[in-house]
Amino acid sequence: MKIPKSVRIAGVEYSVKWKDVVTLGNTVCYATIDYGNAEIAMSKTAMSEEVANVSLWHEMCHVIIKNSGMDFEENEERVVEVFSQAINQILQDNIKRLF
Repeated sequence: MKIPKSVRIAGVEYSVKWKDVVTLGNTVCYATIDYGNAEIAMSKTAMSEEVANVSLWHEMCHVIIKNSGMDFEENEERVVEVFSQAINQILQDNIKRLF
């Protein structure tokens, strides 16, 4: 999967920007989402293509949950991690079947 320059989720165009360092508070991350600026920041650190793909799906899953109005409270990160890894693997294993 290639990382696009932007993705449209629920009618909103989110730009995808590569940055030297991506942080959330004091924590260094692979990727983060800025809902107000409709931007997904991806770290330029030496992450594999697989990690980059899962990281993008991770942030897109956060958008889906936010737009749904569901509240997973402290479990949201775990739910997002499970779904982002699963979606990425399903696409890899079935790309020719699905598209």
